[in-house]
This record gives sequence, C-alpha cells and structure tokens, in this order.
Amino acid sequence: MKVLVTGAGGYIGRQLVRQLALQSDVSVNAMIRPGGDDGFLESMGATVFAADLATRQDMSAPLENVDCVFHLAAGTAGSHYEMMLNTVVATENLLQECLRQRLKRFVLVSSLSVYQMTALNAGACLDETCPVDDNLNARDPYAIVKIRQERLVRQRCTEAGLDCVVIRPGKIYGPGDHPIPPQLGLRIPGVCFLFIGGRNILPLTHVANCAEAILKGATAPGIEGEEFNIVDDNLPTQRQFLNLYKSILGRIPHRIWIPYRGFLLLAFFLETAARKTKGNIPPVISRYRAANLWKNFRYSNEKAKKRLGWTPRIDPREGIKEMLLAAKGENTPS
Repeated sequence: MKVLVTGAGGYIGRQLVRQLALQSDVSVNAMIRPGGDDGFLESMGATVFAADLATRQDMSAPLENVDCVFHLAAGTAGSHYEMMLNTVVATENLLQECLRQRLKRFVLVSSLSVYQMTALNAGACLDETCPVDDNLNARDPYAIVKIRQERLVRQRCTEAGLDCVVIRPGKIYGPGDHPIPPQLGLRIPGVCFLFIGGRNILPLTHVANCAEAILKGATAPGIEGEEFNIVDDNLPTQRQFLNLYKSILGRIPHRIWIPYRGFLLLAFFLETAARKTKGNIPPVISRYRAANLWKNFRYSNEKAKKRLGWTPRIDPREGIKEMLLAAKGENTPS
C-alpha cells in the first residue's frame, strides 16, 4: 500500500509517519509546508514533498499510485481568514487533485470540537451519535473550519464515490506538547490561571495511541463514510491531572479555582459588557464556548475499538507522566 500523509511535519503527522514506517508493506509520501524540516521524515524512509495546499498546484508526483491519503494538514492559529485558507481551501485543493487519481480511501483527521456540546446535558456520553454543531456564529475559528472541512470532504467524496473515513481525536498529548490542556481551565495573561470545574473528565488521547487509530482508518474493512471518536481508556479527571502535574512540575502559578456554574456567570457578565459597550470591552469568553470546553461529559471510544479494531496501548496516567517529565526536562513554561 502506498499512502500520502499531509501535515506530516506536525505533532501527530510525525508520529503517524513513524508508525507507518514500521509497516513492511507500506510506502509513505510525506507532505510538509515549504521550508519545513524534513530530516526526521526522511530518516523514517518517507519520500518528502514540500507544498502549500492553500494554493492550487500540480500534485501528480506526491499522489502518483497512492492508495490512501491521510489528511492531517490544517490551520490551527492565525486569523479566521488564515485558518479558513489553510484548512477549508487547502482541503478543497487537495480533494480536486485526489479525485483525479485512483484512490481507495481518504482519511480525514478532524476533532471532537465539531460536536454541539450545548445540546447535551452535563454528564451525558459524547459519542458518534451526537450532533455536529450548526451554530457556527457562536463557535471559535478552529471549530468553524473543522466543521466546514468535514462537510466539504463528505460532499466531495460522496459526489465522486470515494471512500472517506473521519477520525475525531480528543486532546492529543504526549512528550513535546504543552503540559496544560485547555480543558483544564483558562489562562488570563499576566493575571491568573482559572481552574474551571475539577471533576470534569479530560478527553485525552496519547499521540501514539491516536496515530495507531488513524492508521487503522486506512485498512479497517466496512467503515466507508463512518466517523470515529478517539479518546483513551481510563480517562482522568481535571483534579487527577492537576495532582500529577503538581507532583512533577509543582503548582501552577496564580491558580484560582472557580466552579463551572460560577464561570458561566462570569461569561454572562463579559457577554453583557461587550454588548452594552458595543464591543469596546471584548467578549473574552462566551457561555456557548464555555459549554464546549468545560461542561462535564463522559467520552466513548467503543465504536473505534469495535469497528477499527483499535486498542489504546498507553494508559493516560503513564502518558501524562511521560509528558510532564519531558516538559520538566525542557523547562516548558506553565
């Protein structure tokens, strides 16, 4: 099997290429941004191509004889326009080229952020039957572009009769990642870190576990058109994560605990202030966004286990320790 990995120079992309390199029957084309570091990818035996997917260009070489595309490339920072360009427009350009080839499957790596968390009660189980959010005006730019990207991939693949599989990871973590996930709370620069909640389950997936699930998306039979939530087993609560953090990296400076309902009141105040001042006081956070990040849910990976044949190998507690110890060695700022 020959595959193309876009976003191969990113955090999850490098891990996916590493795992693909262990497959004796797989040949890997790896796509990175122009000017990206390709040394690691070449050391893994990948053939590296530099391309900016946001611009139309000839993709015949990286797609030649490719059976499956793993599409990981996406915009994660910058303005809303930049993220649209690097996610939605880039995906459209890639799909136009893919549909000229004889692909067997297109695997899109999306995100749990596409779900409409506000439609669920606290304590509900988030699984693949839950609705994707259609209230885009209330969402942050990253969620908006991932929702639009999913819609685009499904539409184009359905029109062309191309098999597509959507992988929706939770928060991907591991060595080299920042040790404080956004689901833990909100940092107010120069002021404090708001620890929101405490009992919430964190939807984590170790980078190695996640890469294995993505790889399975290319080969598992009978999953065409399906989506899969990827989270690890035995997920920790915020408090359990914080205790591990404290034992290795010490206390988060200027940490203030606030219950979720109290934070919703704060968000309501900020929304009201922004509205009454006509935006002169910026809406730092909204109740809608707060629900999507800090409402407490349970997370299911049963569909991925049954249909992909995937089992997360790395336990979150060991994986979190690994990440925190790496952060300690790197002196990562908290």
